[in-house]
Amino acid sequence: MLFFFNGQLIHGSLANVSETRSRRTFIGHYCDQATESLSEYYFPLSDFAGHDVGHVKVHAGGGPCADLPEWAGAVH
Repeated sequence: MLFFFNGQLIHGSLANVSETRSRRTFIGHYCDQATESLSEYYFPLSDFAGHDVGHVKVHAGGGPCADLPEWAGAVH
């Protein structure tokens, strides 16, 4: 399965309770060259050639699942 989410969509899932099946994910985020800052959870930040993108600064806000304390999401 392949899913695409808008970066502002709150998304998540319940805990995996299966004893025989695991759940694997690969998460990639896109940002354009005009991006000035991102939450620390998006680093390290690389271009398609694998080079460090050094001009993007770490933003003080945000979190691994947005900056919404009332929505904790599933246990990670």
